[in-house]
Amino acid sequence: MYNNAAEVYLMPRAGLVLAQKLVEKKCNVLLIFDKIIDYDVKEKQIFDNAKQPFAPTNIFSEIMENCGDFGPGKGKMTSVVVADTDTLNIEHERSMTNLRTHLESIADQIIEFEPSFKSMKSSLPKLDLLTFTGFNQDYWQKPLIASIRKDLEHFSHLLKDAYRNNKNKRDYGIQEDPWENYLFHDSQFIIPLINHQEPLDIITQILLFKFIHRTVGDDAYADSDWNEC
Repeated sequence: MYNNAAEVYLMPRAGLVLAQKLVEKKCNVLLIFDKIIDYDVKEKQIFDNAKQPFAPTNIFSEIMENCGDFGPGKGKMTSVVVADTDTLNIEHERSMTNLRTHLESIADQIIEFEPSFKSMKSSLPKLDLLTFTGFNQDYWQKPLIASIRKDLEHFSHLLKDAYRNNKNKRDYGIQEDPWENYLFHDSQFIIPLINHQEPLDIITQILLFKFIHRTVGDDAYADSDWNEC
């Protein structure tokens, strides 16, 4: 993720500055900050070496403080921070405990991702796109929205096929490796993100879908007729 200590500390801050500039230009921004446990551990190491008890500012608080709707003349900003807890060592576990406490005090919501199929099945939204909530007819007359709707329908069909293939293999006792069905395994992290969202405005829905597309599209749709947004 990073090549040196300076990048560890400065990269997310540089991203935040860029996001602020885009908001000033009336852009709507979705800021994704991943591997936050690794970042938190490395940041502590940097300031321990400098004989400082902690960093002068908290990047997570800064990000949250800069999210929201800033009114007429400016854009909106939403942030998602991602923590991978599957491969934690002792040092990372200690950091995660403190980090989670802090994030719970400032975040709007924290979403737990359960890897088991049973828990995923209970939280899956309906995939038959019979109606579209949150959009009015005028929006769907625009080429960009029409294109995204078409891609979303295609995504729905691919996702249902991926779950059907996974279920068939489980029914026959066949072990499925992640690279055999990228979309099923990747969607276990994407679906809860969609399912736990409050109703979103049109721009945020577009940004969220484009994020999903970029996240799983390259691998999951390599052999399909998927077209990039």
